[in-house]
Amino acid sequence: MRGLQWGAKINPQIYKNLFIDNISFCDFFTMPIKKLINIIPRNESYRRIYDVLSACFNLGIGYLSLNRSIPTLSGGEIANLISSSMSNLLIIIDEISSGLNHADYENVWRNVVELKKRQNTIILVELNHYFLHKCDRRICIDLVGGKNGGYIVEDKLPT
Repeated sequence: MRGLQWGAKINPQIYKNLFIDNISFCDFFTMPIKKLINIIPRNESYRRIYDVLSACFNLGIGYLSLNRSIPTLSGGEIANLISSSMSNLLIIIDEISSGLNHADYENVWRNVVELKKRQNTIILVELNHYFLHKCDRRICIDLVGGKNGGYIVEDKLPT
């Protein structure tokens, strides 16, 4: 069993004798998904686990571990995660580019497009020009806060 850090949300004393195949429960939840895919058995007993891990890897979040909680994910990681099967929703994503490197932008944008194809309405709160220029409509709100703020200063289609 690997050394766990405080805050891992897994108590090794409780789970020390629990294994998934030959992988300790603690290791299973703290290991990066891309590493788990390589060591999880590929048989019928573990098919569902493998399919979920593969889906996460294909969404571009294979570097994450399963013990990461939603509030610790960046906007881009969340967009990749929710792109699986949601439809007919209003989805608001704050700073989708947060925590992403430029190489991930296109993959994240493809997931946003897939969400839109499923009849979702997507609102991005974003400053990154890559995403701003790809939006169907861009609405800019002034930067003044409080009772004097919140006015639309621009409403146009991107060029």
